[in-house]
Amino acid sequence: MLVTRSALRIVWGADALDRLAGELSRLGVRRPMLLHASELTGSPVLQAVEAAAQPVTTFAGVVAHTPIDSVLEAATRAESHDVDGLVALGGGSVSVTSRAVAIATGEGDDLRNLATHRDGNGRVVSPRLDKPKVPIVVLPTTPSTAYGKAGTAVTVPGSAHRLAMFDPKTRAASLVLVADALATAPGNLVRNAGLTTIVMAAEGMTTRKANLFADADLGQALSVLVEDLAAARQGDTTSGEAESPRVRVALAALLVGSGTDLTGGGLTAALSHTLGHSVRQHNGLVDAVLLPHVLAHMAEASPGRLAGLAKVLDCRVTDLASVTSGIFAGLSAPARLRDLGVPEDLLPAVAEEAMDDFAIQTSGCAASPGILRGILEAAW
Repeated sequence: MLVTRSALRIVWGADALDRLAGELSRLGVRRPMLLHASELTGSPVLQAVEAAAQPVTTFAGVVAHTPIDSVLEAATRAESHDVDGLVALGGGSVSVTSRAVAIATGEGDDLRNLATHRDGNGRVVSPRLDKPKVPIVVLPTTPSTAYGKAGTAVTVPGSAHRLAMFDPKTRAASLVLVADALATAPGNLVRNAGLTTIVMAAEGMTTRKANLFADADLGQALSVLVEDLAAARQGDTTSGEAESPRVRVALAALLVGSGTDLTGGGLTAALSHTLGHSVRQHNGLVDAVLLPHVLAHMAEASPGRLAGLAKVLDCRVTDLASVTSGIFAGLSAPARLRDLGVPEDLLPAVAEEAMDDFAIQTSGCAASPGILRGILEAAW
């Protein structure tokens, strides 16, 4: 077992935005590009971040699920302005887009040549991305695990295929938690991002790479998320703590990102990655539908992998499916794939495509197209 704990500067509190310029200066960034969610255009928060970061150019064309055309457009803009750093303001898609832009500009190659793929022997291969990358500073608006991660996934419109890439040099150098930025997100968007975070925390504790260090991060984060996500969805009000619920769940999401970098994902991640962008639904909604059915399958196939999660949620292994279903129901999450507009005839293709997802490699139980199809049919 090898555990690497990556360094990350985390800034939060009343003066967080005031410290953004200093973070950029520390990283040697003089010509940053600001990437942001389109819905922030014209907002006071965006204006405040622009004043603090002084970007040489701004990109507002970030699209959910990170389609390749959007990434390449942003990369072209960065290159034309000789950008030496990126500031990402928004949710998970903005963070992932910024990492993809760093890869595209740093590697100077077609992203399709840089993605994880199966070689001639059927093995999953993740190419090494060795060239230098510009530093990234992230200002979150939702509790997404994407902020502190090193993995990137770019989607190809019209295809279920994802271009997955891994480069530790694209991990955020600084995370700046600004309460006003976190307050901009609609309640349901906070809920949806939080659902993904809960599912990743739970599933990360069940993988074959689960370990003491990851369990500490994931177990603590899961407890915070179960306690505070409903309040964070309602608004950015305090609850007797030094931080508001939205700041607390954002910090918890960072712990989940760090923890799952060590453990990888499982069957839920593989299926959700494949299904989410195919039906244009937020991954959090898909995650919440799938996890209880994955846990029900694992309770029979690999019950030993679920002991730590059952301890955190204070239930028996055999009750994990119903307990997680209850948590998601309390957050008004959908319970069936059909409720998300997933056509039943899509399930066999999703089961086949998900077998190529990297999360299959770390799943806590065996996978096959038949097993995945069974989970999907149970969730439909």
